[in-house]
Amino acid sequence: MKKLLFCLFFTPIFSFSQEPPKGSNVILISPATFQEISVLLLDKGYTFSNKDTSDKILLTEFRTETKSKMNYRIRARIKDSTLFLSAQFRLGMEFKFGGVSNDPQELQDAQYKGWKTGAYRIIFEKIQDIATMLNGKISYSKL
Repeated sequence: MKKLLFCLFFTPIFSFSQEPPKGSNVILISPATFQEISVLLLDKGYTFSNKDTSDKILLTEFRTETKSKMNYRIRARIKDSTLFLSAQFRLGMEFKFGGVSNDPQELQDAQYKGWKTGAYRIIFEKIQDIATMLNGKISYSKL
């Protein structure tokens, strides 16, 4: 009995979370409703640039990420009670590498690349946080 109690109180408890496959740029949550995602985004302070209730598509206004200062927006679409959640961002600064440069206003799709930090990871984590608040089954895709 003492051994059992010892094991229960002193054995570390590990929680494992599902890591997205590299290259994932869409989070699927099922089941979910258009009303749920609309209310959740509004509660989180997002405003909508497009809200199409007949096609069940939401697009938020651009928002500035606090640490990186990148502008990003969230896209949400409901199809057959599955929410497709994705995001786009602008780096907002120009980079030049060997004569090749980027357009700082070009939209990039947020995606999971497996990096510990970086623009793609920061914005992908924003939609991951939203996905976990919906309490549905989460899966990942590259579309």
